[in-house]
Amino acid sequence: MPRRSQKERSLCFSWHQNRPQTGPSRARLHSF
Repeated sequence: MPRRSQKERSLCFSWHQNRPQTGPSRARLHSF
């Protein structure tokens, strides 16, 4: 598993907050 910086993690989190996943495929694609 690749290492993610704190900045990247927070970016992913905000991305999910703004764009909720529409299915399990999306969640698997953009998992953090």
